[in-house]
Amino acid sequence: MKKSGMVVLCAALLVASVSVFAEGPHQPPVKEPQPVHKTHKPVVHHQPAHHKAKPVPVHHKVKPKPEMNKPEHRG
Repeated sequence: MKKSGMVVLCAALLVASVSVFAEGPHQPPVKEPQPVHKTHKPVVHHQPAHHKAKPVPVHHKVKPKPEMNKPEHRG
């Protein structure tokens, strides 16, 4: 393509885009954006549940294992 053809093509595209822009947008006017739900809500510190104090675990005395008579090694 020659330079003159390229210039004509660019000029035609420029004129077409300017004329479309001058007509105005074909879409209806954009509405105001609706407020977006906040994802970060303020942190609410709830009072801890009033649980009863856990009783201290009772350690049962370990029963001593009965001593087993170890069989002597037979020689």
